[in-house]
Amino acid sequence: MVSTADRHHQASFIDRQTRHAVAAALALAGGHSGESGHTRIQDPDSARRQVWMHGSTKTDPRWCPLDDWALTVLTTRARFVAARQLRPAAVPAARLVVSNRHASDAALQARAYVALTELLQRTGLAGESGVKPASITARTATVIHLTWHPDPTEQEEEPGA
Repeated sequence: MVSTADRHHQASFIDRQTRHAVAAALALAGGHSGESGHTRIQDPDSARRQVWMHGSTKTDPRWCPLDDWALTVLTTRARFVAARQLRPAAVPAARLVVSNRHASDAALQARAYVALTELLQRTGLAGESGVKPASITARTATVIHLTWHPDPTEQEEEPGA
């Protein structure tokens, strides 16, 4: 019989990351479902520990920082997806969260949204009031804001004031 500790140890050597983990990593980095579906193998920059987010109708394209976990998830998933491409020329443009099948922006967003929704269901958070896929990115925005503005009672000065 295999113990729980042995299963956890074996699971730590998984050779790929799921689309769910990648969707979570991108959301925690500040990406929205409307742009996560566009993330390709060429978009993470391991040396700079960031990922290019392509933007959407509501957000501008930008670089988002990656923590250790997110960088590992994206690079592991990139290797997995790259190995499954039929043509080497297709590797850089292969998507990390959703399939490479042709799809509209709305369909790509829907696929990324579904990945995050499934993740919330698996973690038991889907039934919580007010918790939705956008909550993951909203949490990241709150952490970043509190890092830059730790005291909410302080008023920001206007530039040049």
